[in-house]
Amino acid sequence: MNQLLQLLLMSVLVAYSIFLTFPLAFKGLSPRGVQLLTGVGLGILIYLIMDVFSGTYPLAEGNISLSLLLVIPFVLSYLGFHFYSSLRLGKTTEENYARTLSLVISLGIGLQNFTEGLAIGGSLRIGLSSVVIPLVTGLTLQNVTEGFPILSPFLRSGKVNYSYLFAMYILGGTPTLVGSMLSYFVASTPLVIVFNSLALGGILFVSLEMYKGIVRHGNVSGKNLAELGVAIGIILAFLVNLLP
Repeated sequence: MNQLLQLLLMSVLVAYSIFLTFPLAFKGLSPRGVQLLTGVGLGILIYLIMDVFSGTYPLAEGNISLSLLLVIPFVLSYLGFHFYSSLRLGKTTEENYARTLSLVISLGIGLQNFTEGLAIGGSLRIGLSSVVIPLVTGLTLQNVTEGFPILSPFLRSGKVNYSYLFAMYILGGTPTLVGSMLSYFVASTPLVIVFNSLALGGILFVSLEMYKGIVRHGNVSGKNLAELGVAIGIILAFLVNLLP
């Protein structure tokens, strides 16, 4: 099979495996179930922060220029998401709040998935065929879990706009495909650092927003369920990343 076609097929598999959680949008959940699933989504995002940072920092360590590429985009991304969301989230209905939060989550995950695509395309380009299959398998499973955070804001509102949610899944998954095609022709460590840094800023902001939502909407038992969900989400993401 032509190598570029092989890369395209693998990238599509990784990018759109995120849709495997989409059917959950059609299932009605109790408030306690919403709290639990929101906690799971938050736990996955927390693990992503740890995972992305631990994979990015060694690339910049000891190099001032690369370290600045890690810090500056992170700060700009965090503040950018904050100012954008403060304009959209301050005076809005529950449904619009869910749409805005889901958009921000999708953007943050999309930035992180772009760098995953860079890893796939770059590995295939330099001939690391033995690495590509395990990499694709692991990233596919990871992308499945990333659908939970995108979905969770809609579960709380109880009013799911399916076409909008579908677009958010596209937004979160497609950067994997774009990144893999780009890195097949252009490999760049600074590019990986910048996009991972942007993703970290966005995911950190979203994680804080989700936690505030858990505190705002949950009673004592609901908060306990959400905290349990956070632990489950972290463990789930960790176990998925252990797989080849």
